[in-house]
Amino acid sequence: MAWVLTGCSITQVAPIQLSRIHQTETYIQKLSFLDNFTVESIVDPGQRMSAQTLEMDKIFKQLLGKRNWQNLKDSYGLGNLRNELLENNIYIQGITNLSVYLDAFDSDYFSIEGSGRFFLIRKKTGAILLVGDYTISDKVYSIQDLERGYLIFDVKTIISRIPGQVTYYHEAPLKYKIYIDNSLGENGVYSIDYGKKHQAYLVEDDEILSKASFFASLIFKTPKRATKLFDFRGINFIRRDYQQLMKGSR
Repeated sequence: MAWVLTGCSITQVAPIQLSRIHQTETYIQKLSFLDNFTVESIVDPGQRMSAQTLEMDKIFKQLLGKRNWQNLKDSYGLGNLRNELLENNIYIQGITNLSVYLDAFDSDYFSIEGSGRFFLIRKKTGAILLVGDYTISDKVYSIQDLERGYLIFDVKTIISRIPGQVTYYHEAPLKYKIYIDNSLGENGVYSIDYGKKHQAYLVEDDEILSKASFFASLIFKTPKRATKLFDFRGINFIRRDYQQLMKGSR
């Protein structure tokens, strides 16, 4: 007698928590919102510098909060910060912890949530300019989203500490476009695309991602490893009785 491995309840014995994935990633993030202010776009040096300063002021007020940004300007000087940003000598290094888990009611869907910490670093001295934490909001995705080749993470950052300064509580909403390697998608296997630059946008919840809201690119430092796969093979072994089970709960 042969057992059919799809749709047969006798195979659906694994509890839903066995499908959860937890992984840790480290990354480097380049702040690139000043890249648009080139000699070609603004010929006059004075006007270009003024435009760069205004843009930097606007972005950092949104990211850090007005008072935290003022503390950094007072400590390091506006001109120094601008010049070091243009030379990519100020960057973000961080760590993120992701949890991925199947939807208990429909295995064509899954959720991702997470949290992490980041450091704004001055390259020439190694000084940590500030420390922040962030959460990745619990969000439902589909297998089709993986096939599309990217996922959008909704992120909220919180500034935790500016060394030597009073630090003021501030939240900032961001969206990250994380590219997915779907080259093995026909086999139900996916992973983060570690070879690509991922994109960060400073936007509110319903805003569309655009060139105007793009402010940074992100590269994961973690090398591509076979242990960091999203493998959807074998999901037919996961129990499918949760909807009926939950009807009997309080």
